[in-house]
Amino acid sequence: MSLPLTPELERKIAHLVSIGKYASPDEAIGEAIRLLEERDLREEETINMLRGEIQKGLDSGPAKETSALEFLTKMRK
Repeated sequence: MSLPLTPELERKIAHLVSIGKYASPDEAIGEAIRLLEERDLREEETINMLRGEIQKGLDSGPAKETSALEFLTKMRK
């Protein structure tokens, strides 16, 4: 596979290889893809957790009116 890169990205990759961080440009790009996949997985897990929390709130019934002071007092406990 051929991958066109901007000159800036080429320089960054060449620098990382030149300082020994990666053995080759392919290795640097492979690591970048692995990190993107890891980030995407974390984002998906966070979204799923938030959806679960939202569903818990929806399932808990109608909201109850409370004052800001009551809310803050409860949160501090």
